[in-house]
Amino acid sequence: MTLSELEREVRRLRVYAAVSTTLAVLALLAAQGHAQSKTTHFAEIDAERINIIEADGRPALVLANTERLPGPMLAGRELSKELSAGRLGSAGMIFIDAQGNEVGGLVYGARVKSDGSFSAESGFTFDQHNQDQVVGFEYEDNGSRRSYGVSVWDRPTKVSIAEMLDAARGAADREARHRRFAELLKQRGDTVGARRVFLGSQDRTAALRLADVAGRERIRLYVDNANSPRMEFLDESGKVVYAIPPRTR
Repeated sequence: MTLSELEREVRRLRVYAAVSTTLAVLALLAAQGHAQSKTTHFAEIDAERINIIEADGRPALVLANTERLPGPMLAGRELSKELSAGRLGSAGMIFIDAQGNEVGGLVYGARVKSDGSFSAESGFTFDQHNQDQVVGFEYEDNGSRRSYGVSVWDRPTKVSIAEMLDAARGAADREARHRRFAELLKQRGDTVGARRVFLGSQDRTAALRLADVAGRERIRLYVDNANSPRMEFLDESGKVVYAIPPRTR
């Protein structure tokens, strides 16, 4: 090969290398842009639990079956399911805020016994900041008693749910926990949470029930299953002190 032929071959190799490098860079950039914009499509997914997380890895939403639904979430820690009424045997989804605290969710479940009897319940609730649920859509049914509607609760404002759980640590059962809750709230000058409003149907009686801060019903407005309308005012002991229309003796 002559010197001139060698120079031409080197020039061709340089051009080839430059073109190949350019094409490789363009392909890499195109692939990167495609990867960034690409979403994965699944026709169907089977999963026992799905954790929706934020960019920093913090959980924001949990969807799970009855076995893997988490217990109450507090400061990023999962607590025992026994601390949340209705959590055992329920599937659903749990909402979690930026501090790692549970702030509500949807749970549902049903159990059928060998004798054919059953119990079913579901709830969609939202929690007060650093406290328990304050708004809820609820359904409960055991075949003989049935209730469904909207409930509104008042919750303590001076004591957080974390402080209440710390005070109840080691309590033997639910009743013992609630006694400790009451003692702590009394010391701090706060009130125990109570359901203040129920609007819905209970055993085919459509009702609006309003309660005082202790959870005692004080006003009832309802239409019963015989289509009779009535409004009642009650005292602290639950005695009807005024009604429209008055009951006939």
